[in-house]
Amino acid sequence: MRLKGDHCIVQVPATISSFGPNENALTLPLALYDQISIRASTSPTRVTSEGYEAVAGSSGEPLFVTVLQAALEQIGAPLFGVAAHCRNAIPRDRGLGERTAAVVGGLLAARSLVGIPEAFSPGTFIDLARSFGVNEQGVIAAFHGHAILSAGSLSAQAALLPLRPEVFPTIFVPGFEVDKDLAAATFPVTIPFAQAQADGANTALLAALLSETALERSGNWTSLLAEATIGHGLMGYRRTLSPSSDALMEWLVDKGNPAMIIGYGPCVLTLLPVSTQLQQAAQESGWICYPCGMAPSGAQVESGPLTGNFSWL
Repeated sequence: MRLKGDHCIVQVPATISSFGPNENALTLPLALYDQISIRASTSPTRVTSEGYEAVAGSSGEPLFVTVLQAALEQIGAPLFGVAAHCRNAIPRDRGLGERTAAVVGGLLAARSLVGIPEAFSPGTFIDLARSFGVNEQGVIAAFHGHAILSAGSLSAQAALLPLRPEVFPTIFVPGFEVDKDLAAATFPVTIPFAQAQADGANTALLAALLSETALERSGNWTSLLAEATIGHGLMGYRRTLSPSSDALMEWLVDKGNPAMIIGYGPCVLTLLPVSTQLQQAAQESGWICYPCGMAPSGAQVESGPLTGNFSWL
């Protein structure tokens, strides 16, 4: 199998899936992107970055390069070095899917350079992504640019969820991090049945409230949305791990902005537009505000034909 092109540009949105009442039940793609410009090369791989550094794989090289090579090897395409430049806007280690973006970017770059879309069936695409430790709901959301509703981390079943135009995620990112090892040790393996039952009901309510068709908007829509974002099983643990995040969340809710902590923390998510005044007040308290909104489309690829004499392909 030969390459059909030797360069491409891939842009992948951020995604969030660990928030609200049920882990991984709802995944949102955000208008915040990592972009990779790749050119096939006979020289050793060289990667430069602006913004944030490229996400590293287990071997130490950029993850998207490892994924690209694995995808090419999977379909019997030639391996090669790459010269790449990354423009990364997704904050690192904040639960915003930068690892998913790197995996999807590498897979789409491989598909683009090979130039045979059918060489990567949806199943192959998902299996490769899963082998790099990312959840498939995030992959689907990043690829399609739609919210994804799924049965949670125990099921592969998922559906696209068209959202109301009012939905406009804003992310608040602090300058501190949560100790991941401590967080993993703190979060429970199981939660009481009553809390799980309440979280299941809130998940259904949240999806209905956000959907453009499932529920007619009523006068108390914002209040219902605030209630639906509560995760009874995990909220207390999130608050304990990141009191500052909890304080910001409560302040935003008090100001009429349904908010929740993402993952273990420390980032905070709101689902409706936040006023400039509130954004400025949060920034004065040390938070960086990203009023990004929903990604208008999924991952984008711009391809180019072969331009050199690659007799080794």
